[in-house]
Amino acid sequence: MSSTSTPPTTDRPEVPEVSPCASLDSILGNGWHRSAQVYARVDGVVVLDVEVVDGTVTGTTAERRLFPLLSAAKPIVALAALKVCRDAGLGCDHPLVETIPELTGHGRERIRLRDVLTHQTGFPSLPTGADLVTANWAEGFAHACQVLGDEPIHPGGEACYQESRYWYLLGEFITRVTGRPVPDVVHSEVLRPLGLDEEIVLGREAADARRDGRLGDFESGDLSAGPAASASWVYRPDDPQYGWRGGVNTFGSVRAVAALLAALPGGTDFQFDGPFQDLPTMADAWRTGTRDAYFSCRRDWGLGVMMESARWGRRSVVFSQRASRHTYGHLARKAVAAFVDPVNRLAAAVLGSGDLNGIETTYFQRSASTAIYREFVAANRPADPAG
Repeated sequence: MSSTSTPPTTDRPEVPEVSPCASLDSILGNGWHRSAQVYARVDGVVVLDVEVVDGTVTGTTAERRLFPLLSAAKPIVALAALKVCRDAGLGCDHPLVETIPELTGHGRERIRLRDVLTHQTGFPSLPTGADLVTANWAEGFAHACQVLGDEPIHPGGEACYQESRYWYLLGEFITRVTGRPVPDVVHSEVLRPLGLDEEIVLGREAADARRDGRLGDFESGDLSAGPAASASWVYRPDDPQYGWRGGVNTFGSVRAVAALLAALPGGTDFQFDGPFQDLPTMADAWRTGTRDAYFSCRRDWGLGVMMESARWGRRSVVFSQRASRHTYGHLARKAVAAFVDPVNRLAAAVLGSGDLNGIETTYFQRSASTAIYREFVAANRPADPAG
């Protein structure tokens, strides 16, 4: 994704006439999106929680339709993997080859669980292909494990963000340790304890949500275009993962994603005596200043979460230059951003329905996040008192 100081000048539909707050005005104001979900909570108080569909504010949180989370679902699976790891008596430095023998050879045996979570497996990027949703799990997993050529990979060093390989490696780890499909583990071990099992769905719960008309694509299928098309996804009870293939068919609301991020170890809502006690602090920089070959810039990373990296330069900004360096969360290749800033006590998430290119997506994610800071974070509160 590239950064730009001014929005690209592209013809867009007429701006919908709705203005419940300045932040929403900023998000809808350039005409890129006729529909949106926006959520913000400061110091535990919800200051913005709204859905706009075709220019009209509609529904409550409980009534919201659920959209494909794409890469914004990566922290969910990361949390599940770490909980499975803890319950099995393993640690972040667990060599995946001990659970997944297919990773023997070509340097792959040095891949640790933490390397997958920080995108330092040594593999090059594996983009999300158009056939991901319908691919056979075994074939997709085998492809994700392949090393092209004879040169070994070098895990734990250079970084390269993984779009789809992440899902296969963590998914196979979770299933081999527990003997259960990923959707079942995520539902029982992560979502249900957080009370989010109705607002984030995958597997058979996603099939039920589709049947009940709860899976939305907002307008003209924008949110589920391409390989993420919810209409092309079919629940398959005979599949090892019920047809689950990562974020392309994990569905949720932005409110739920923000709530989950806040509950991560190191987050503002983390419960020290709760179900995720004794897990490593996900919301902390486990890699710092490392150049990421996918993003072509330096990025800090937690365990399964992006960390605000503005200190490494404008190109490295993840959410907003107003965010503290302790801010963590995740972006998606569609117009989705969800993050928590522990310093400013802010949990927020935004979603826009427009089908944007990469530059437009980055601009939207940063400008929407910054608009929330401008409106709801006190102007005299330091961005990062820790320096």
